[in-house]
Amino acid sequence: MDLAAAALHAAAVAARVELPETAYFTTKRGLIRDALVADGVSETIERLVDALLPV
Repeated sequence: MDLAAAALHAAAVAARVELPETAYFTTKRGLIRDALVADGVSETIERLVDALLPV
């Protein structure tokens, strides 16, 4: 449930990122990744996935 909630939050963060129409896909992906890291949700998702799939 925590992972699903984090994913919904990440989707909301990603939806707020302004993406230039002329930018390449990789540039857009990087902008979204940067926003997720800045928000902290990226780290939360990593932690939750690690808890589900221990090494």
